[in-house]
Amino acid sequence: MGAKDLAFKAYFANAEPFTDVVNMAFKAYGFAVDPSRLREADSVQVMSMSKGDGQPALRQRIDDLIKMFMLEEGGETKEIMLGLERQSRPSRFMPLRIWQYEDHTLATAVRRLSSRGRGYPKGGIKPLPSVLILMLYMGLGNWSGATRFSQLQRRPNGRISNCMNDIRMNMLTITEISRRPVDSFISDIGVVANAIVHAKEPKALERAMRRSKRFRHLSPEAADLINAYTGMRLEVSNDKEEIDMCYARRFWEKKGETRGKKNGIKIGEKRGEKRGLENGIQLGINALINGFLNAGVAMEKIVEQLEEQFNLSHRKAMGLVKKAMV
Repeated sequence: MGAKDLAFKAYFANAEPFTDVVNMAFKAYGFAVDPSRLREADSVQVMSMSKGDGQPALRQRIDDLIKMFMLEEGGETKEIMLGLERQSRPSRFMPLRIWQYEDHTLATAVRRLSSRGRGYPKGGIKPLPSVLILMLYMGLGNWSGATRFSQLQRRPNGRISNCMNDIRMNMLTITEISRRPVDSFISDIGVVANAIVHAKEPKALERAMRRSKRFRHLSPEAADLINAYTGMRLEVSNDKEEIDMCYARRFWEKKGETRGKKNGIKIGEKRGEKRGLENGIQLGINALINGFLNAGVAMEKIVEQLEEQFNLSHRKAMGLVKKAMV
């Protein structure tokens, strides 16, 4: 498991940032999570899509970002298994991966009930928990992959396609989170999102830092996640849980200075090549003119040769010849 995976799982294992992203994603549907009613769920064994030899292939992995939410509704307690999946690059097969994720999450719940002898109580079969999976896209570009399972298929025309199951992918992007006010979250996820999204824009980050004091107070897990995605080395004091954002500012300024130097060198090289080419052409023109003059070629003929070989205007060619004759 890579550094980004480890940092992501450690950060969102906390109830507050987990709650923030779920509530932001599903607020429009009238669904809200109370972090005090979240509890850890069993690990889920997932068969997910990855590319091997240029072809989709199944690989096995364990995903621990599953939490059980106890929803009080209509005088009943309803169990909802909430899953959070990370993705850094667009993937064509992501809806299939989400479908497998949901399937194995529900299968895990069935095994859990059966192993505890709770599968068939006297009052009837115990209801299975609902499953709600959210994919958090950590990339900075637009999502170009599929968002529905049906987009991966060539389904038949007509109403028969309505009888075929489809999976819609619930997605939230780190860029969307960065656009929300930092203080609108119960966690420091807004700080994390701004630091990741504006890692190459020091001025934008500086403006965001001035708007909220939360930039000076980060959890250790938040600092680790920022470090994993930006290459920074932020450290949080264990006694005060404060972060030196001056270091962050210096870090991005240093990166900007380094990029500026590299770009300056490239521009200088291109200009040097251009100047070298121009000097070479000028030397060739001068040599041609001097050769013709030494051979006694008439001025009009020299001008014609310059116009033809160097694509010069008549006025420019005439001026060069006269200058060489002085």
